Amino acid sequence: MTTPERTTQRVWPPTHDSLQWEHLRSLPQKDSAFPQANQFMDSYYEQHPEAKDDLSVAWLFRDIKDGRFWGIMDRIDGQVSYEGIPTFANGLPKSEWDQEREKSRTWAKENFTEEQLQDLFGIYMEMVFSAPEGTVFAPGSQRPFSIAHSQIVEKPGSMFADRISPQLRRRLNNGRFWEELADMRVGINGGHSFRVVDNVLTKNYKDLDPTGTADGLKVLERVNGEGRKFDFDLRYLSDEALDRYADFVGRINTDRQALGVSKQDIAKLVRPYFDEVIGPDFTDEESLRFDEHYDYDKNRNVKPKKDYKARLQDPIIQEYLPMFLDKELVSHLEYLASIGQIEAVTEVLKAIPSPNRITETAEAMKSEPIKRLAILYTRVHSEDPEE
Repeated sequence: MTTPERTTQRVWPPTHDSLQWEHLRSLPQKDSAFPQANQFMDSYYEQHPEAKDDLSVAWLFRDIKDGRFWGIMDRIDGQVSYEGIPTFANGLPKSEWDQEREKSRTWAKENFTEEQLQDLFGIYMEMVFSAPEGTVFAPGSQRPFSIAHSQIVEKPGSMFADRISPQLRRRLNNGRFWEELADMRVGINGGHSFRVVDNVLTKNYKDLDPTGTADGLKVLERVNGEGRKFDFDLRYLSDEALDRYADFVGRINTDRQALGVSKQDIAKLVRPYFDEVIGPDFTDEESLRFDEHYDYDKNRNVKPKKDYKARLQDPIIQEYLPMFLDKELVSHLEYLASIGQIEAVTEVLKAIPSPNRITETAEAMKSEPIKRLAILYTRVHSEDPEE
């Protein structure tokens, strides 16, 4: 294959070339952790000894040595941040983003053959699959699959998009689901994680595979701490996405023994759904998100909606609700009562299957709030609540 004539590319940071070389040479000299990557760089310099003086190639190879897979794709296919928003360092207006990406692609095609670009893509994906062990940098160590999906599938005009097979797309969707689920919290990354998870659940649900649950739980534990409650919520997911989430967790629960997943771990996934079922409407804190059994479509036509009463009867909630008898639940029920949601409190208490479990929990925790829950439960389940 004919080797293309080499060109130079403007690189970031935009300092004088000599200063950039000084900075590069001051960094610890090392090989890549990936043999394939080292072979590629050695071979390239053998074919192009003059490239050793090319700053653009030097920065690209430094990204390879550091395991900065997202930097590799930025340099040869154009920039896109891990949140799917281009972050061009020179502050280009949005109207010029596509042009800037094309400059990167042109440089890559002029300096690397198709075979070499394929090799670079292989190195990139190997690093994605090995993260976080293969890189010590954020965000690559935190959300490798989400970054890869953003850079290759979502980025306009990506010259590697046709290399994504259905199998690889499924793998990226499963990976980014768990990575972004871990950061679904108010005030984190501008709500980007909510948007990604909603997209996976509503547009790519068929790709979600329960067999990846064990690895997904490791991602959640890495973010939240091993053995701790998973600190994410579902408030900004659409109703459709929330339904799909409950269905997916139900699939995991059905196959939990074969998947090697404990009930305690599944309870951590169910709890955010239960909390959302009886949670407030974020647009009106004195109302519940699911207090109505109807809604409106985009044409303002009435359509049925599954309200909180129906959702409390979901098998996944019925099975795991006894594991949620804690101070947090009592506090929330007391909050609901304070805003006049007495019926909701009653419905939750009716859904609890075992009064003995409440009493046992109260005694074990020596908790006055749990004791109050036991009293409330008894009153609700009594034939004469006033008695």
